[in-house]
Amino acid sequence: MTRLWFSLFIVAHGLVHAAIWLSPKLEKAPFDPRHSWLLSRLGLQPDFIRVFAALLAAAAALTLVLGGIGLLTHQGWWLTPLYIGALTSLFLILVYFHPWLSFGLALDWGVLYLVVIRHWPSV
Repeated sequence: MTRLWFSLFIVAHGLVHAAIWLSPKLEKAPFDPRHSWLLSRLGLQPDFIRVFAALLAAAAALTLVLGGIGLLTHQGWWLTPLYIGALTSLFLILVYFHPWLSFGLALDWGVLYLVVIRHWPSV
């Protein structure tokens, strides 16, 4: 039962990435994906920064959903997309950090801690 809930949590985490970062209604977002504390300092244009965020978010969403589905269906490959998704999500949140994203940061660290350090759930 724990595997089921963890799998659904991972899938939901991926879908939330898609919903938040790929939303066309930027004016209603609590943060602006056209702004990155890091990329703005490098002199990159807001349109490029927005596209980069969308690409990272799509990659994180896709790999997290794949990892969650793989875990749910007892596939041997589930860890690889989960690692990639969690690390991509972590990178995305750090590069575009806003206090509103702190919960997502904690979720990514928690997922990585569980699967890398604690080796849970077991393969």
